[in-house]
Amino acid sequence: MFEAFSFCFVLLCWLYLLNKFLHLLELMSNNLKHIWIVDDSEMDLLVTSRILRLSGFTGKITTYSSATKALDFLNQNKNEAESLPELIFLDRSMPLINGNEFVNKYELLVDLLARKAKIVMLSAGTSNEDKKMVSSNSVMLKVIQKPLTLDSVKSILEAENETFV
Repeated sequence: MFEAFSFCFVLLCWLYLLNKFLHLLELMSNNLKHIWIVDDSEMDLLVTSRILRLSGFTGKITTYSSATKALDFLNQNKNEAESLPELIFLDRSMPLINGNEFVNKYELLVDLLARKAKIVMLSAGTSNEDKKMVSSNSVMLKVIQKPLTLDSVKSILEAENETFV
């Protein structure tokens, strides 16, 4: 009797996880083709890329180890929609140009871009200031705490779908 109960419990857990994973795959397949990750930490670039792949994202992932390089690319390729991302994961704490400064510079540039991206700020911690920044900034989608997880990817994609649908 106990073995049958254990088997049913394990089966239900697997079905629940499978359902969550299938929902995530469905969200990933909704028109999102190109994601950028801008972070000065090579380890965070690797982890974020891996989590996106594990979540089912099959599109293009471009990584930049500095905000300056990403902004330079945007300036040089602003008319080439296929080269531009739909979503940017941006580290808040970077040298030279931090995440907040990147967002400010991106806001000045966004109207000139052939494809406009939403920005997800990755931060060591989140605060009320972060919520204010998202609500007062048209290019910001969300601020989430590092490290990126499958659940946080799901919440980002749900927010992205609400924003663009």
